Amino acid sequence: MLVAALAACANTTANTSGDATTAPPDASPDALPDAPADATAAPDAAPVVPPDPALRPLLPGSGSAVGSGSPTLRWAPPSRGGDVVVELCRDRAMRRGCRPALRTQATRARVPGGALEPGWWFWRVRVAGDTADGRVWQLRVPRGERAGAADSAWGVGSDFDGDGLDDVAVHAAATRDAPASLWVRYGAPVGATARRGGFALTVGEPGFESAGGSAALVGDVDGDGFVDLGAVVTRSGGGRVDYRLLLLRGGPDGLSSPAVVASDDVAATALSLRAAGDLDGDGYADALVLTNGASGRATSLRRGAPGGFAAAPVALAGPVAAQVGAADFNGDGRGDLVGVDPMGSWWIGLGADGALPRWEARAIPGVATSTARLDPLGDVNGDGRTDLVARFVVPGFHGSGTEVQVHRDVAAGAAGVAVLPGNLEQYVTDLASLGDVDGDGFDDLSFRVESSFSRTRLNYAVWGAPSASPPAREAAPSDASALSWHGDADGDGVGDAVLLRTPPSTDPAALPSLLIGHGAAGARTFTRTTAIMSGLPRDTGASVVTW
Repeated sequence: MLVAALAACANTTANTSGDATTAPPDASPDALPDAPADATAAPDAAPVVPPDPALRPLLPGSGSAVGSGSPTLRWAPPSRGGDVVVELCRDRAMRRGCRPALRTQATRARVPGGALEPGWWFWRVRVAGDTADGRVWQLRVPRGERAGAADSAWGVGSDFDGDGLDDVAVHAAATRDAPASLWVRYGAPVGATARRGGFALTVGEPGFESAGGSAALVGDVDGDGFVDLGAVVTRSGGGRVDYRLLLLRGGPDGLSSPAVVASDDVAATALSLRAAGDLDGDGYADALVLTNGASGRATSLRRGAPGGFAAAPVALAGPVAAQVGAADFNGDGRGDLVGVDPMGSWWIGLGADGALPRWEARAIPGVATSTARLDPLGDVNGDGRTDLVARFVVPGFHGSGTEVQVHRDVAAGAAGVAVLPGNLEQYVTDLASLGDVDGDGFDDLSFRVESSFSRTRLNYAVWGAPSASPPAREAAPSDASALSWHGDADGDGVGDAVLLRTPPSTDPAALPSLLIGHGAAGARTFTRTTAIMSGLPRDTGASVVTW
């Protein structure tokens, strides 16, 4: 039923009340006005000089969040020498809200003109004198200036069509009757209609149609400046187990149809797909496939390349299963990883230029169990580095409960802060990393708990704060639980959240729905909501795609 609901959304748009409407033939929510004419221009005065193929952006990865309003930009040097011109604007057409161009012979520079305003920014590099445009990359700037965080970058946004508005992708697992599916609701300004699209995640081979799998935002895998989405599907039977990796490439029109990635070694079950970030600083985002094969669990690295993922997987040394990727714990802009080995020891892998990360044993204070789940949080304390949230079960007086800890300095091995002590004997049923939904410059999270003995349910919001203060936990009674998603769907510069509204069991006729809760600066409640998908089966089998 869910797959049918997803398919019904394809090729339609949604107004702000959530009602589906037919898109007008020339609807284009990311259309931009023409640039003003230059009366002094002489179009035929000089031939077009193509861009230098060696000159291209490297870091921060396109689609990532940066740790500072004054980030450092890096690029590969041009092959024919000469000055490099660096341009920054508020739109991909490089026409609106542009900063003064910077001219330099270096291969890195802080952004000119002071701190950037929060939200998406677009940038490119070209050789002085080139008249053809180079590739355009984008980065998300936080609210507030972070000292010492100019090089840091992490995560993956979901602006697939590069219009400066984040999009929502929903992955539906395969069923006995239908293959796995993906549905996309593209971002739109307040009052505008929103485009939608949908795909069946099929590979054209027997056995995969009803197979398990997962999807993830994988970043700009091919270096064209647009965020891409990946998915894995697994089949088993007849003594054979293998998986397929799919890539949906971002572009001006949104996500492309899924394409199967040629692969040299897929003889395993793919348990999950995760973004890795740019581990080696080559300008192409990488991804992690957690597999379970004849030798047990392992992490297969799929490296980005100009045409998409490289065919040959790379096994990261050691029997460590990666749990977190696309993080930046040391503030250098390369992707960092966290994993756990079969003995329950935690490991960290730090990215470096020209090299893959090497696992290093690293204790995470207070998290001593391999059954703990770790998730990236963004930046909850405003230091410009990625933080983690850990959750695990601990015994209590009457039974047991989930403890939730926020770890704000992973590289230094600092102790975490318990935002939900396990001895309260409450089980966490949903946990979401939200981004900065109140506009105070600190990322937030929420979780839903259920008492281990009273069966009561309650939502909690945890608001980010400076390192000197613990994150503030507040009860947030609601019939909707937030899902992990970092994005700004309406372009107002404040994070929004994707909400799952589940009706009470006393009303069996009512069905769940997905909404966007729109954040606002200074507000700790959503000022308005936009329905994006309704009539979901109660057991949806669907999840919002994140990194």
